[in-house]
Amino acid sequence: MKNLLTSYEVGNATDVGLVRKVNEDYYGAIKTLNGDIVLVCDGMGGHAGGETASRLAVEAIAAFLNVRIYPEPLQALSDSIVHANRVILDYAAEHPELKGMGSTCVALLVTNDCCYYGHVGDSRIYLYSRNRLQQMTRDHSFVQSLVDAGAISRKDAEHHPRKNEVTNVLGLERMELPTLCKEPCNPRQGDIMLLCSDGLTGMVSDDNIVEVLRMELSLYNKAKELVKLANQAGGLDNITVQLVQFNGAEEQSDTISLNKQMVQVVGAILVLCAVVFMAFGSGIGKKVSALFHGGSAAVTPPVTVPATKAMTPASGGKSVKGGKSVAPDSGKGKRAVTPGRPDGAKKRPVTPAASNKVVKKPAQPNPATMQTDRKSDVPDSSKRVDPKKSNSSPSGGSKGASGEALPQNKENPDGAAPDAVSKKKEQAPSNAAEGNRHSKKL
Repeated sequence: MKNLLTSYEVGNATDVGLVRKVNEDYYGAIKTLNGDIVLVCDGMGGHAGGETASRLAVEAIAAFLNVRIYPEPLQALSDSIVHANRVILDYAAEHPELKGMGSTCVALLVTNDCCYYGHVGDSRIYLYSRNRLQQMTRDHSFVQSLVDAGAISRKDAEHHPRKNEVTNVLGLERMELPTLCKEPCNPRQGDIMLLCSDGLTGMVSDDNIVEVLRMELSLYNKAKELVKLANQAGGLDNITVQLVQFNGAEEQSDTISLNKQMVQVVGAILVLCAVVFMAFGSGIGKKVSALFHGGSAAVTPPVTVPATKAMTPASGGKSVKGGKSVAPDSGKGKRAVTPGRPDGAKKRPVTPAASNKVVKKPAQPNPATMQTDRKSDVPDSSKRVDPKKSNSSPSGGSKGASGEALPQNKENPDGAAPDAVSKKKEQAPSNAAEGNRHSKKL
């Protein structure tokens, strides 16, 4: 079983009793660097001596635990009690009237979700859990030594005349080391640790203590009720009670812990399956699949889709309405216009510089036009006109005095001879058809 200690509360009460004139008990609940320390000390050595010794013990232990952090809580607890013994001895040496003073001590150190305890003398610590009271310490007393030897029973020890004689206390030059718990205590939710002086345990039985701790009272009122019972029983000694109840402890069974581990394992398997499933849907998955089946993974080369480009008209042609275009170059650096050109379209002469050929996929040759195409590919040098020799254009036009060209004949816009124009008009249908075939191929 595992228990988590997360929070607790402390309730305390003390009283001088019905016989004593001075309360020589002292208690404290203090936060330190090494954890929270809860203390009950029962002083002895006369009125002044006992009261001083118990107070010095509480203050010295708390101060020691605030000097530095100990890696081992039990070592910190033991060293702090030994230090308190030295403080009491030194103080008694400085004040001779207090010589022989001493004090019992029971301490509970709460740290790292655990409880560590130790004691000197006959002050006790109990654990109340599930309606059961268990004594956690064993008195350093003469009567307890008789019980340990088997000379008397524990019941007889409660009424033994020498039960107030202690064998180990703070303030002795040869004080024995404090008795510490063998292992830390892990309280459950609702458990109560009871620290008290012998003024309670010498007057109130364990059964009566359980009845009070079982009551529906606040922790402080429970402590007050225990003190009241001790006084009702006679109040022969000072009575001091400290109750520490753990409210944040949650019990965790081994079964619950195992179930959590199983859930974590199943979750990890599911995540792994999801990763493998995603991997098999990619190229890596195909490779892995091929390896598992003893084959080699075939990698499909990536398919590159060429980007679609808009077809622009060649320098020798211009798109027009109706799906028609300017026919390809028919020779002599001049172009013939196919039928269907809009009447409103502007006709411009095509210069030889615009006759750059566009590389196209060769079309199926047409026997009817092969001869004409070969003739059109040969430039006609006889029809070239040297502008230096004549001021007249081939079409019969003339230049003005300033050398500017006069308007050309609409029927011969390119300046060619009339017979050449007629030849081009006769060839236009076949060339246009061939141009259409070119455009379809594209």
